[in-house]
Amino acid sequence: MTTAPHRGAQLITVASILIGLVACVPQPPPPNVVLIVLDTVRADGVGGKVNGHAVTPHLDRLATTGLRFDSAYATAPWTLPSHATLFTGLAPSQHRAVHERFVLANHYTTLAEHLKEKGFATYGVTSNPWVTKGRGLAQGFAAFEAAYAGAEAASDKGAARASDLAVRFIEAAANTEQPFFLFVNYLEAHLPYAPPDEGLLALGVNSADLLRREYTIGEAEEIITSARAASDDELALARLLYQCEIAYQDQQLGRVFEALEAQQLLDNTLVIVTADHGEHLGAGNMTGHEFSLADDVLQVPLIVRLPGLYDSGAISSTPVSHLDIVPTVLDAVGDEAAPELLDGTSLRALEESDGRDRALIAEYSEPVTLINDYWGSRHPDFDASNFAVSLSSLRRGQVKLIANTRGEMGLFNHGLPATDSDRESIGKEMYAELEAWTKRLKESAPSSDSHP
Repeated sequence: MTTAPHRGAQLITVASILIGLVACVPQPPPPNVVLIVLDTVRADGVGGKVNGHAVTPHLDRLATTGLRFDSAYATAPWTLPSHATLFTGLAPSQHRAVHERFVLANHYTTLAEHLKEKGFATYGVTSNPWVTKGRGLAQGFAAFEAAYAGAEAASDKGAARASDLAVRFIEAAANTEQPFFLFVNYLEAHLPYAPPDEGLLALGVNSADLLRREYTIGEAEEIITSARAASDDELALARLLYQCEIAYQDQQLGRVFEALEAQQLLDNTLVIVTADHGEHLGAGNMTGHEFSLADDVLQVPLIVRLPGLYDSGAISSTPVSHLDIVPTVLDAVGDEAAPELLDGTSLRALEESDGRDRALIAEYSEPVTLINDYWGSRHPDFDASNFAVSLSSLRRGQVKLIANTRGEMGLFNHGLPATDSDRESIGKEMYAELEAWTKRLKESAPSSDSHP
């Protein structure tokens, strides 16, 4: 005697078949990833105009079909720790690629290593001698090339060569079906400011009208060592040459975007453009980008583009951090195995939630070698003891607290309560939160990597 199959068994069988069919359906390939870091470019260095000319027309065009964040912040004010955060998703006190260590240890898993494991071709180009294999930042890249070694002229810090290498890689990648991760670092906006003719012409600047064509590192350092306020003419010249450097850099950056379009890769590529940090440009009698956690050196441009995900052409005011870059990339390529240590969140998730009161942190380790060796040799009569301190900051909404290891702190805000008691209360609350953050970050770092 035969028995009719049980209805539950039929349902299980049908469900199994359907699951099998879904599993057999080819999944769309993950998007390519292009991460571009504009070394030393402040947030206001992108999107502006000089003499009626757009400083960054290629980036502006990218933003019209992507998503631009106007409240994006670095976690450190200088190159090495900032890139280490971009590559690991960890804060400086976690990855410890900071002053007095000067290297990202090889036991940290980088974004390039994540993507390489997922089958991505990985290629890096650097224009900055701090962003190198020797500093631990080439982990996971099949090739990592130094554009500064092939710079064509003193006025080009590597941008033309960097774009040459990037375009060559893009053209080769177009002939394969393998997804790729391309990283490019540009250095043009870094001191000294000595833009090539193309940068001046792009902004309608006549070199004959300039007091001089270069603003040197020595001139910038003199502002700090002499404790004098820079003259209006000096600051105007420095800022103009800085903008011309960015304009020339944007021209070179445009070549990369054009190559992606020409190879029909742009619409299947997550493009992220940011800066590793900003620049003081004379604010508070400071130049360069060391010794400080002011917004001048922490607030950075951030443009993200990927059709179907980041393509609104809007400007977002959501507070975001470089800690969010790794989670954003992993989210876009469908990698759900994000490391548990990450404090960042994908930009997509942040846009879907209300993160306006989100806490953002930044850190700066005491620069002992920088003060003793560099400043000590170049400016032996300058007392830099005031800078011999570590700094940390916490931003929540429009309120920002900066504290140092001497126990000093300052509260900065556009809308703080007027009374001293309110300021004191907010300061104490934020200081306690900052201390808790700092303690947790240091405790979460691998025990095999002792903190300096």
